[in-house]
Amino acid sequence: MLVKAHSSRGLGKATYLALILSLSSIVSLNVVLPSFIVNLGGNLIILGTVYSLQSFVRPLARIMSSIMSKAISRKYTIILSIIARLIAFLLLYYANNVIMVAISMLLLALAQGLENPTFLSSTADIITNSEIIAMAFGIILSIRMAPSIIAPILTGYIAEILNTRYVFLSGLILSLISLLFSLRIKLDTSVELEHNVKSNYLKGVRNLINREFHLLCTSTILLFMVVSAFQPLFSYWIVEELNYGYIFLGYLLSLGGLVSFFSRIISGWLADRLGEINVLIGVGLLRTSSMIILAFTHSPLWIGTSYILTRLLMAAPPRNALIAKMMNKNLYDVAYSTIGVIMDIGRTLGPFLLSYITKTFNFQISYITMALLLQAYIISLYFLKREMKYSV
Repeated sequence: MLVKAHSSRGLGKATYLALILSLSSIVSLNVVLPSFIVNLGGNLIILGTVYSLQSFVRPLARIMSSIMSKAISRKYTIILSIIARLIAFLLLYYANNVIMVAISMLLLALAQGLENPTFLSSTADIITNSEIIAMAFGIILSIRMAPSIIAPILTGYIAEILNTRYVFLSGLILSLISLLFSLRIKLDTSVELEHNVKSNYLKGVRNLINREFHLLCTSTILLFMVVSAFQPLFSYWIVEELNYGYIFLGYLLSLGGLVSFFSRIISGWLADRLGEINVLIGVGLLRTSSMIILAFTHSPLWIGTSYILTRLLMAAPPRNALIAKMMNKNLYDVAYSTIGVIMDIGRTLGPFLLSYITKTFNFQISYITMALLLQAYIISLYFLKREMKYSV
């Protein structure tokens, strides 16, 4: 009974934290930033470069997060991430050149880097004794990402009826509300975990250096090269190349957000039954199909269908559950920070590479390139599955 009560209280904390962090996600910057950057004098190369610049700050912030959560507590690490996001929205509201937008996006990257490992390690610490680890991750992550259901539509209407700067003002107000609520949360690292990580941090990093983790990192880089490049290029393609407008894009992204809300839970449920790696392979197969369709269509119906294919299975719940099973609890902060840095390497390479390919060739070649990268992702997961099978 005591264990169940403790678990219930912990899940309550994770849910409350997810709700706090979700507030600023009620506006979707990916809907407006690509065109906003171009309208300030940028082009596709600058667009890709600005998105890639975020990934130079985010890895450092993730490493800082695993240290700061022990030095000043997880609560104040989260608070600092919200303050960074608040300042970013303020700068975006007053931005009149690409440099100001770039600085704002670096602050957003800092906020994400401080937030994500703290949030994931806290959640993993709570649910690892559960029999449905992946599904629990799916539920918490769905709560965290719930605003993405309405955010693109809301953002599209704000941008077209008012203007883009009101999107940034809305984000500023929501971040301020999030900051006020975060002051009440109690989410500190346990004394035992704090002692272990402080005294064995470098040892923990060495424990991550094995073939299984290398393969997981390889697959993660390949997936995030595609994920990070796809959203800005897709948004630009819809609005600027096909001239379907912000509202069409907003409805499409909102539909994808609605599907994602349930698919995170379903992906976790499937991972608990079929295995985390099998579901991760399924993610690659569906997204490969989507990229192939997008390469050969301009039809709104097929574009919508292909976009929904990318949302039917989500990688985060099975990947986070797999890490929780692979690592000891005293390595969670280090493990989630490390895999976050690996994601950021993919985020750095992806937008720059794919925007260059799009600028040099066209969107069709870019989508085909993404499909090939996803095939490499699937192959790396196949080798990871074999490696884990033989190591059992």
